[in-house]
Amino acid sequence: MRWSIIILMSLSLACSKKEPAAPAESEQAADTETPAAATPAKPVVELAKELEGETPAAGAPPVLNVLERGQEPRQALRWNIKPGFEQKVSVKVGFSIDAIVAVLRVGDAEYVVSCELTMRAKKVEDDGTVRVAFAVDQANTRKGTLWDNPRGNRLKLALATTRKVTGSYRLGPRGAISDFKMNVPSDANRSGHDMADNLRLALIQMTPTFPKEPLGQGAQWTVHESVNQGGIRVNQLTTMEIVKTEGTRVELAVNVQQSSAPQPFQNPGTALTLALLSSNGMASGSLGWDLTELAPHAANIEASVTKIIRQDPKDPTDPKQKPVEMIVKADRSARITEK
Repeated sequence: MRWSIIILMSLSLACSKKEPAAPAESEQAADTETPAAATPAKPVVELAKELEGETPAAGAPPVLNVLERGQEPRQALRWNIKPGFEQKVSVKVGFSIDAIVAVLRVGDAEYVVSCELTMRAKKVEDDGTVRVAFAVDQANTRKGTLWDNPRGNRLKLALATTRKVTGSYRLGPRGAISDFKMNVPSDANRSGHDMADNLRLALIQMTPTFPKEPLGQGAQWTVHESVNQGGIRVNQLTTMEIVKTEGTRVELAVNVQQSSAPQPFQNPGTALTLALLSSNGMASGSLGWDLTELAPHAANIEASVTKIIRQDPKDPTDPKQKPVEMIVKADRSARITEK
């Protein structure tokens, strides 16, 4: 069976200075439009109490809290994967980056990458934990105005290395993912690392974690955990609700809130260290899973995150070099449709 996964992401960056932007080069890829750059205000977000404290340690198991057990009949929701189970997944990932740094507008036009993945249950332990292996079989994009310029050359190299990405992770019987390993070719450029990291996030974020308790329709619970997004350790609280269950199938409503403490970080594939000053994010949508399979058969998620980032001068003793603060606003949607 094959699924289509669509992840659309728009990212706009704006310097905190109020200088006007210089005219930008006009670029547009097939099927999409490049969003105009903006200077968003610092968001005012009311955080859940779980996000006001310390971010959980990286790799720590998620903390679940059942708010409502739902209607009868109730059942314990567990993955039940057969050894050797294999499926093909079609993934379409779209990106758009638009940036204003000082008086220069920079960024990439939007493009859509289509990836074909093979996912396989390599080993199933006695408690139901599965070692899942995956490999990217194909990665392609339509040729547009982006293709025949320096940015297009970077994209071609990124596609070439993405076709060689492999990895694995442990999927617990209640959905917790751990020991995630991704093998990215050593010659991958920044765009190639971005593609790989967004694939990693898609696999993790679309996999729900279930409580130990039996649950029925209308059940609600929270999952508090630390996640890595673009090199940033994020404090994340996910609220899930069971909309419907039928046999091994479950439909879920999902709401996510994120915050991040100030921290230094490096984007995947770069050696440049930036300073995160603040970050808040929200997401909501729906998921549909068959708990005998390795990928959801339906998903529709809308997400938005706003970050304030500072780039410090290379030589802090040079009075001519000044730190630059940027406001980064990212919007992303993920949709999966069963073919």
